[in-house]
Amino acid sequence: DPAADGYLRVSVQGRRDEVFRYGPVSVHPLVVRTVLVQSPDVAEYQVRQTAGGIDVTVVPAGPAAPDERTLTTRLSAGLASAGLPHPRVAIRVAAALPRDPRTGKLARFVPLPLPSAHR
Repeated sequence: DPAADGYLRVSVQGRRDEVFRYGPVSVHPLVVRTVLVQSPDVAEYQVRQTAGGIDVTVVPAGPAAPDERTLTTRLSAGLASAGLPHPRVAIRVAAALPRDPRTGKLARFVPLPLPSAHR
């Protein structure tokens, strides 16, 4: 029901993707997601942050593997435009992605663990 002021209020539950931080540079997941969801040959993906870029595991949408060179180029350009100098991108093709055995959910974006001093 709309609130007394006439505005509809909602509450959304769910997971949010992690922002990858590289020192002073923050890379929002949309930078990476935009490239991957616009690639019709990618059915699923998981992105792991590395010290200087990302490792991406993709599941093909069909029998042919995604064009790794094109994905690498587009992802590198996105990371660079987000402020990450000389990003390193690695692509790996897999038949499936690992899911949490308890929940069945997939961690789509996996940041680097925080150093023990920051925990």
